[in-house]
Amino acid sequence: MLKEKGLGIVELIVGLFIGLLVLLSTYASLIAFHNNERTAVSGNNALENGIAGIFKIEHDVKTAGAGILANGMIGCSTLNLYYNGQVLANNSLIAPVVITDGSAGAPDKISVFYATSLLASTPTELVQNMSSPDDNVVVNAGFNLTPASVILLAAPGSNSPCTVMGVSQSQVSNLNLVLSRGSSPYNPASHASTFTNAVSYSSSSYAMNIGGLNWTTYQIVNNALQIKDNIANTTNSIADNIVQMQAQYGVVNSTTGIQWVDATGSWASLTAATISQIHAIRIALVARSVQQEKPSVSGGTCDATTQFPTAWVGGSTIDLSAEPNWRCYRYRVLRTVIPIKNVIWGLSS
Repeated sequence: MLKEKGLGIVELIVGLFIGLLVLLSTYASLIAFHNNERTAVSGNNALENGIAGIFKIEHDVKTAGAGILANGMIGCSTLNLYYNGQVLANNSLIAPVVITDGSAGAPDKISVFYATSLLASTPTELVQNMSSPDDNVVVNAGFNLTPASVILLAAPGSNSPCTVMGVSQSQVSNLNLVLSRGSSPYNPASHASTFTNAVSYSSSSYAMNIGGLNWTTYQIVNNALQIKDNIANTTNSIADNIVQMQAQYGVVNSTTGIQWVDATGSWASLTAATISQIHAIRIALVARSVQQEKPSVSGGTCDATTQFPTAWVGGSTIDLSAEPNWRCYRYRVLRTVIPIKNVIWGLSS
């Protein structure tokens, strides 16, 4: 009698069963790996977005103040600025860095102001009083100016605002340089009728060749960090999935050293005296993962994040509840302290 060799139905069923067990085990491992990979990638994206935002803010803050510091003094704490047919500042607060405190848990805003030319650090004095706010400006002939230059006029030690002026023509007269206003995007038809506090600067005032102005505001709109150009009136997004920004002034005085204060109370509106005390700011930027995480328990409540993060060690928590599903995301808090170098060095000279 011949014996048949090969696999029977029982062996096939056993083999399929074992293969299925291996496949299910591999599939479970693959899902776990994919979830971990997604969490890691989302966390890295949040970190990269936060770093991009912090880097840009840090660059501007370190340059802040160039052009409004003159010979160891704050040139002004308010500004008159006209540009392309619009009054952008009418005796308005101006400082190297201004923090606008967000109310009811909203993100803070950070405004930065500085001149774009290195020549702004070498002011010259007016050698002749101005008879009116629209009069020509007369300075020493050695002042490096050309037609189309932009200057900032300041009267340090007074309560007068600084004024931005475009130079349309410059000519030497009796070893002095006479700067005419004329046609420029920075010049209104009449300063006297345009500004509430138009200034006729005296011979003790300063003129600074600022080249141009960088006056920007960092803000969070629709979970994106934006930079607004306050002169060109344009807004660009820097980083997505940035949901909160908190900032504080680093205030220095001779008795207590440095203290960190919110931009509230007496620090909500700066003066020349308080501007000189602000030597740094610190920022906490909260970046959010791109994807929502599923609850750890099927059908349960999201628990990727269960507690609000803190802005800094010992500080208050950062409220994220404006997003109803905030618990479904993971967050990274990026913190940094940025010195305002032009205030530190400019006022120590």
